[in-house]
Amino acid sequence: MTVHEASRRSSRGLYTCAAIRRGTTLRFDSSENLDACPRLRGREAGVLTAVCTPLNVMGRTIGVLHVAGPVEQPVEPRAIGHLELIATHVGARLGMLRTLSSSQLQAHTDPLTELMNRRSFGEAASRVASEVAGQSCAVAMLDLDHFKRLNDTTGHEAGDRALKLFASILKTSLRPGDLVGRLGGEEFGLLLPGCDAGGAQAALERLRAALAQGVERYGGPPFTCSVGVVTATTPIDDIAPLLKRADELLYEAKRHGRNCIVTDADAPSVGVQAEEPAAQTDMHLVEMS
Repeated sequence: MTVHEASRRSSRGLYTCAAIRRGTTLRFDSSENLDACPRLRGREAGVLTAVCTPLNVMGRTIGVLHVAGPVEQPVEPRAIGHLELIATHVGARLGMLRTLSSSQLQAHTDPLTELMNRRSFGEAASRVASEVAGQSCAVAMLDLDHFKRLNDTTGHEAGDRALKLFASILKTSLRPGDLVGRLGGEEFGLLLPGCDAGGAQAALERLRAALAQGVERYGGPPFTCSVGVVTATTPIDDIAPLLKRADELLYEAKRHGRNCIVTDADAPSVGVQAEEPAAQTDMHLVEMS
C-alpha cells in the first residue's frame, strides 16, 4: 500500500486522479481495461488490479491510499472496507497534527509580523548563545522612532503597515542564522551569532539603509529606527541581561536624537550607578518612542 500525495503530483494535475476527482473509492480490476487508472499501466510488475481511496484532511483531499497487486488476486470487498477505515483514521490524525502544529506556531509567533514573540525569541536566543563557545555575538534592541505619533496622526492601520514593513526588512536583511523577534509594541530584538562589535555595527547600518529604501517605496508615512547593541563572548547561559543592557543603549540612541546606533563601546557608563547620589530634581515624563 502506498500513499500518493496530491501536493507531490500538482505539477501533473491534481484531478487527473479519478479517485480524487470523484471523491470516492475506486476499484480497477485490470490495468489493461480502457477505464483503468493511467498510473497502473506500464509498471514492471505487469498487469495489475488496484483500489484507490481518497485521503481527506479537514475536508480537503490531499492524496489517495493506493493498493495494487496481481490481477489474479483482486482486493476483496472486506479489505476495501478496511482500507477506507484506515484512510479515515489517517485523515483524522493528520488533521489533528495540523491543528496542533498551527496552535504551537501561534503560541510562538507574533501574528502581525510573523516573527518570534518575546518568549520564543528569549528562549531561542538563550539556547543558541549557550550552545556556541568562544565566539563573539551581538544582541540588539531596535525601536521605531516616534511610533506613537505615527499611530495617532495616521491611524493604527498605517502603524501596522509600518511594523510589517520593518519586520519584512529585518527578515530579508539578516543572515540565515540570525534571530529576530518582536518583543512588544514597536520594539524588536536581534541575536547576531559570530558578530563582533564591528560586524554588528556594519550589519545594523546596512539594515538602516535598507529600511530607508523600503520606506521610500512603500507609500506610507516615513519612519526611522533607533538601535542599541551590545557584544559578548559565548557561551551565554541567559540572554536576558544582554537584552536589558541593549535596551539601555537603545534609550541612549533615543536621547542622542534617534535614527542612530549606540553600542556598548559608545556609552560604556550606561546603567552604571554613580558613586554620589544626584541632587533631587523635579521629574518630567517625556515621550521616548
